[in-house]
Amino acid sequence: MRRKAEAVETGNDEIVVKNKTAKKVMGFIFLGITLAMVVVIVVLMLKSFFKPTYELSENGQYYIVTDVGDKQKELEIEAEYEGLPVKEIGEEAFKDATALEKVVIPEGVEKIGKSAFENCSALKEVSLPSTVTVITANAFKNCDALEEIVIPDTVTKIESNAFYACDGVKKISIGKGVTTIGYEAFSGCVNVEEIYYNPVNCEAVSIIEDTNGQKSYDARYAFYAVGTKAQGCTLTIGKDVKYVSIGMFYGTLGAFDDECGVTDVVFEEGSVCETIGMYAFDAENSIKQIVLPNTIKSIGAYAFAGCEELVIFYEGTKDQLFVATKNNWNKQYEKDTNLARVKAYYYSEESTTDANAWHYVDGVPQLWNSAPAQN
Repeated sequence: MRRKAEAVETGNDEIVVKNKTAKKVMGFIFLGITLAMVVVIVVLMLKSFFKPTYELSENGQYYIVTDVGDKQKELEIEAEYEGLPVKEIGEEAFKDATALEKVVIPEGVEKIGKSAFENCSALKEVSLPSTVTVITANAFKNCDALEEIVIPDTVTKIESNAFYACDGVKKISIGKGVTTIGYEAFSGCVNVEEIYYNPVNCEAVSIIEDTNGQKSYDARYAFYAVGTKAQGCTLTIGKDVKYVSIGMFYGTLGAFDDECGVTDVVFEEGSVCETIGMYAFDAENSIKQIVLPNTIKSIGAYAFAGCEELVIFYEGTKDQLFVATKNNWNKQYEKDTNLARVKAYYYSEESTTDANAWHYVDGVPQLWNSAPAQN
């Protein structure tokens, strides 16, 4: 009887041990599940933390990005939110995103609001969709790390100071749909080395008319001081450009005496440009030579005023040059008749003794007469 009792007691001990082991295993399982849930919650919280804030538009038909926080380095904005399209980046939406280096804006966004990315000092890359039509004032102002600005053909308006003082930018490309560029939109982008400018008809000036019908022009200085710290800045006028606006590439006016702005101007092959407006290149003292296509029929007053060392090789005939340059286009000031006058020469396929004629030699402009007359 004693042995049986002992056996029973031993069996009870085994049951107790097994129960303790089971409890430990269950404890580990519970702990693991708990930790997993905590991780999931943290991840969801982080995703929520980095997720932009969206606000329904007044008409209730689309959403506006209103805030993105200040921690993320890269961000891709959603094309849709709660079943509706995202069509706008709101004013100052990225104002606190000082760590942001890259942002992708989806197709469907039509407007970038005022100061949307202002002072995003780490922003290196931004992708603008083809649906954007307006870039508003100060949108990318002081984005010092931005390396390239590409304006799609769909953009029609670039407002004042949109890309002001983006010191890191090396290249600017402007699509053919832009019709208005505001005050100092690209001013202060001092390290730009290349500008590709291809708007069909674009204005960078306000025209004011008084009660007597007299007009005055308020230049917008769209590219003021651009490229002044670069080794050289090449401006390419795209083949679709019909008109270079009044004051569009107005120079630095001595503000940067030891520096230069645009140094080279090139008209793209197949250019249809007909007009260079008043003051278009006024005070761009760093431009030494331009070859103008024979499509140009008019050069406005003071278009090249102050370009003291500039030589123009016009691809048209002598008569065409006379018509194109009949305005007071190369004088520095109203009363100056001899100062800072640009030299201009017409194209002649045949050899001539005319001191104002030129031709190409291995693709390089060359005067027929080695002792050209002063214009």
